[in-house]
Amino acid sequence: MRISQNNSTLEIVPARREDSGDYQCEVSNQVSAKRSDPIHVDIIELHPPAQYSWFVNGEIQSSSQEIFIPNINTSNCGSYSCLIYNVFPGVNRTTMKQITAFIKRHEPVTTPSIQFTNSTVEDLTSVFLKCLSNDTGISIHWLFKGQSLRITKRMRLSQNNSTLEIVPARREDSGDYQCEVSNQVSAKRSDPIHVDIIGE
Repeated sequence: MRISQNNSTLEIVPARREDSGDYQCEVSNQVSAKRSDPIHVDIIELHPPAQYSWFVNGEIQSSSQEIFIPNINTSNCGSYSCLIYNVFPGVNRTTMKQITAFIKRHEPVTTPSIQFTNSTVEDLTSVFLKCLSNDTGISIHWLFKGQSLRITKRMRLSQNNSTLEIVPARREDSGDYQCEVSNQVSAKRSDPIHVDIIGE
């Protein structure tokens, strides 16, 4: 409860059911005192705990706030809906909110390939490699001599890592290059492409 400096206002934040009842204010001086007529205040609960119902492919599965799926696999694919609702006591009203999510099946990725027009280039020119894949929703990273490629200041990767450009290329960049594509199910590497950087 908060009372203003001169006691003229009373604020209850937050108001609870136990604050229900009759309120009066009294004013007084050295001669007399008078009270106001009582004001009855009813505090009703407007936010009861939310109720939850989970539906999987239209069939109810759980009434808890969370649904746990151990060892998710293709049998768990489908539409997941959570119905959240409140029943207000003393009031003929129910509010509802529905959240829907989908679990999709991920297919294993296919083997990618590298597009490279010329496997032998001169020192201080540029090398452009492109990782080709028909898969979607994948991650791409590059390998050099069988190890994860260490990106230097002379290397540029596209936003999705599908292309690698080396500008300028130097003899130490010679070797086997591979790209690897992966998703949540599998990962595949391309056949290695050998790049020779020759001096003038």
